Amino acid sequence: VVVGTSWLNKIGVLVFVIGVALLVGYSMTQLGPAGRVAIGFGISAAMLATGVVLERRDDYRNYAHGLVAGGWAAAYFTAYAMHALPAARLVTSPLGGAICLIAIAAGMIAHSLRYRSQTVTALAYVVAYVTLALTPLSQFSLVASVPLAISLLVVAQRLGWAGISGLGLVSTYGIFMLRGRLFAPGAVDDAGPNGVGTQHRAV
Repeated sequence: VVVGTSWLNKIGVLVFVIGVALLVGYSMTQLGPAGRVAIGFGISAAMLATGVVLERRDDYRNYAHGLVAGGWAAAYFTAYAMHALPAARLVTSPLGGAICLIAIAAGMIAHSLRYRSQTVTALAYVVAYVTLALTPLSQFSLVASVPLAISLLVVAQRLGWAGISGLGLVSTYGIFMLRGRLFAPGAVDDAGPNGVGTQHRAV
């Protein structure tokens, strides 16, 4: 029963964060970019805070780990959406968008090193990769995968987690393979100067 509950918890976190991603990037058309981003970070902060509090209680530690992982994944996607998705675009500069992603990745590293939980680390990064895979392939989406991959390798090296290193490699390549199936082959969207994407196809 414990094992089943653990898997249900992880699946529930994945589904919930995907819902947050859809909410921030594609839903609630009555809200502007600032409202969407505020909701995304608000949900992320609530998940992280609840997870940190529940983690101190043995009976709820499994749920706490899921909330912490989901909170970081949702925060990473929200930071990504601030530049990559027109509906949530608050940061127009690619450099500014990259800095936001690096800041969230640094937080993920710090939290992973503090808790030293492979479960939390693996779940956080897997959910982050999956949510990125649901967005259109673009130059910035490729850039967004870099902080995830580097931060995951840093954590794995510091804590000696060989399995986590393998997870990083599989997730990085897997996201591109998944996008190749979800989106047109050879299609890459470049954000134009006014934030509108233009699609280029391989001939």
